[in-house]
This record gives sequence, C-alpha cells and structure tokens, in this order.
Amino acid sequence: MKTIYCIGELLIDFVAENQGSDLSKADVFTKKPGGAPANVACAIAKLGGKSKFVGCIGYDPFGTFLLSVLKDNDVDTSLTQRSKTFTTLAYVSIAEDGERDFVFSRGADKKLKYDSAIKKDFKDNMVHLGAATALLGGGLEEAYSRYLFDALTQKAFISFDPNFRSDLWKNEEKTFIKKCVPFIEKAHLCKFSLEEAYLLSGEKELEKACAVLHEIGTQVITITLGKEGTLIST
Repeated sequence: MKTIYCIGELLIDFVAENQGSDLSKADVFTKKPGGAPANVACAIAKLGGKSKFVGCIGYDPFGTFLLSVLKDNDVDTSLTQRSKTFTTLAYVSIAEDGERDFVFSRGADKKLKYDSAIKKDFKDNMVHLGAATALLGGGLEEAYSRYLFDALTQKAFISFDPNFRSDLWKNEEKTFIKKCVPFIEKAHLCKFSLEEAYLLSGEKELEKACAVLHEIGTQVITITLGKEGTLIST
C-alpha cells in the first residue's frame, strides 16, 4: 500500500458558540482540531489508507491534544515536529450579515524544518501539499518547496490544494497566485474550489479556467461545486 505524506499545518480552531455576532461579542468558544492537510491525513486513515502527517505543533497542551487526535485516527505522527513556539490558533465566528469574522494567530506551523531524510521515503508514494498557511513564509514555506522538488525527483504522485483563505491574503492575491504557479505546474492532480479556479486562472468561465490551469501544467483538475458535486477535468 502506498503511503500518502500530508504536509502543512495542524492547528486549533476556536469556534464561537453564539453564531450571528462578530468576535468582539463572542465569549464562549469550542475547541476543535483543524488544518487542511491534517484533515486529509485523518480522512485517508479512516478510509483504510496509510497516511503520515508532516508539520509542526507547539510543546503546549494544544499541541499535545492535536497529536493525540492524529494518533487516535491512526495517522502516523513519526514525522510531526514540535516547537517551543505556541501551537497555531484560529478564532472564527459568523456575523449577522453572514460574513466570517476571523482572527489568525500563527505560531508553530511556520517553524517546520525541512528534513532531507524524508526524501527517500517519497519514492513511488504520494505527497499531498494542501496547506492554507504554507505560502505565508517561515520555515514551512521553505520546506514546502523543497518537498515538492524531492517528490518530483523520487517520482512520487503529487497532489496540490491551494487552500486559498481570503482572510490571510487581503490585498495580496497577486502574491498568492504567483506562489501557487510552481505547484500547479508540477502537481499531477490539483484540487480547487470554484473561487480558486477563477482566481488562479484569471477566467470567469469554468471551461476556460480549466484550460488555463491545464496549460500551466497540471494533468488532472478537480473543482468542488458544492451541492452540484465535483467537476473532474483531464
């Protein structure tokens, strides 16, 4: 069985109990494990697959909680690093107008250190690059790019999910697009939301967006369409 290496952030989501108000009015929160690559790793394991999580959490109670969640879901944590920096936190509420109120406190996820020893393990396996924070700088961004190169040289199957979060890229969308291009070029499969497909292609029609994204380099495109399902383009 192939191993799927999921690289990126693992964090705590604090979700406001009283939805319909902004964070300034929230006083009760529910602690939930979060981080897109970690979610993928757990889903793979639950479906009977073999997944390893590559990321960094803090030496604090939140980091310990997150590590236990991965282990409880049968995710291999042997490549999960820990840092003296606090575990990354996100605070989320939905205001009355439906807009998401979001505060992000970035911590240990950016401290991930590249590990050259992992390279050989990529051979003939799968590497999933689906972090929302990986292109925001820090050690994680450097490691992310180097693991992409390692996956290529080891002939691993590469999947990429840009995981665009507008809250994290306000007025910096052009920078986000530029940083995503090398991953779209080299990934065998890319997963986009409709918003991401339009943003990264510069197009407003689905068919044209797919054409542009294929031209950049990816072989297989999946675009999630909510209740309408998922579009697959090859």
